[in-house]
Amino acid sequence: MKQYLFLISFILSIPFLAWSQVIDSTRFVNLQDALKKPNSVRILDLSNQQFQNFPIEITTLKNLEVLILKNDHFKILPKEIVKLKKLRILDLTGNDLVQLPKEFNQLTNLEELYLNELSMFNFEEGISAIQQLPKLRTLHLENNNLESLPYNLYSLKKLEQLYINNNSLRAIPEDIKRMKTLKFLQISQNKSQLNQDKSIHDWGLKIEF
Repeated sequence: MKQYLFLISFILSIPFLAWSQVIDSTRFVNLQDALKKPNSVRILDLSNQQFQNFPIEITTLKNLEVLILKNDHFKILPKEIVKLKKLRILDLTGNDLVQLPKEFNQLTNLEELYLNELSMFNFEEGISAIQQLPKLRTLHLENNNLESLPYNLYSLKKLEQLYINNNSLRAIPEDIKRMKTLKFLQISQNKSQLNQDKSIHDWGLKIEF
């Protein structure tokens, strides 16, 4: 009986092991290694590499789905980023960006975007650049010292999750109620106790303080 249970356990573990191997073979943390197998790259994490300029070679990775560029401190995101037609997740946390290219809305498969810790970023222009993204469902605007949310944020008609932690907000704007598709709002670590107004719990979305 024990041998039988062990055999079942072993068989059930095979898909997980196989999946782990797939992840390992498609995830890269070095650009030069990724460029040697451009068609295999699905996940590219080049965080903390202090690029002076965005490495334009990234845009040749046609199957890239997840791009993580945290704390690289480049100032310009080139319009060529839109060549990454399969990109689903983009993390631009901690860079020195001022704006996104106007062509940014051509990333038609983008589902999740991180715009955290962008001290010089123009958020109104940034929201304008992402308004037409058809699949964007999750947006992160964390650690930006925002005292108010961008006025055009509420135009993101398909957004489902919004993260605005660690800012300087004093209240949750009632205009958030206009975002009919929004299901989850995370708003912890702001200036005041934003959870005092009980009426926000009637907005029809989950709010995490």
